[in-house]
Amino acid sequence: MTRTIFITQGSHRINRLILECLLEREYQVCLQFTKRQEADECLADISADCRKQLYIFYGHANEASIMIDQAVSRMGSLDYLIHGVDTLNEEELFEADPLALGTYTADLFRDIFLFSRSIASHMAKNKQGHIVFPLMADALYYDGYPSSPIINLGKLALMKSLAKEFSPFRIAVNAVTLGYYAPEESLNSKELKQRLEIHALKPLLPGLKELVSASIDMLFQTKSHLVSGQNLHVGHGTDTFI
Repeated sequence: MTRTIFITQGSHRINRLILECLLEREYQVCLQFTKRQEADECLADISADCRKQLYIFYGHANEASIMIDQAVSRMGSLDYLIHGVDTLNEEELFEADPLALGTYTADLFRDIFLFSRSIASHMAKNKQGHIVFPLMADALYYDGYPSSPIINLGKLALMKSLAKEFSPFRIAVNAVTLGYYAPEESLNSKELKQRLEIHALKPLLPGLKELVSASIDMLFQTKSHLVSGQNLHVGHGTDTFI
């Protein structure tokens, strides 16, 4: 079954992994960038065949309605909006510039709102659609994993609020949180597993792409009109409260 997806924040690596997994499944994908250079770098890594399934959009969230309208015009409809993962090191930025952290997070949630509002008007007409918030579990901050508790909790709160607002239009809104994974720069897998022990049990450490691929399969096999307002967990080591 062909699906059409719009992904924001194409500049981040994990969002490129999401793109890669979607293209492998032969889905039609729109990817948003704010800088043309970053888009050119992304296209250079994509095969000629896969480029036929990909549409690149340049612009900021202020132009969200224009980009979404153009995407719908090209693809006929949009089934999914994936709010790209933001891997900000909040602790580091807070220590360096607390004001910058506040400004960054406020702008981020504003962007999420603008994209959600723009696509919801199209999804509501068809009485179907799915808005997704991928998250990286921040419980592993002590071992160098990305830690964005403010953004994660904010996205979860926004996800639940949007799920209630959009439910009359049969638009599902869910989050998916990725757990333990093996960082590419990890040199000693055995040592890493020891540091991440769960009650003396060594966790499975899949690659990040494997987790992303599993999350896509989970989301796309879920009947969106039945599941909304949920935070789905993929992988091991994810706290039950996030």
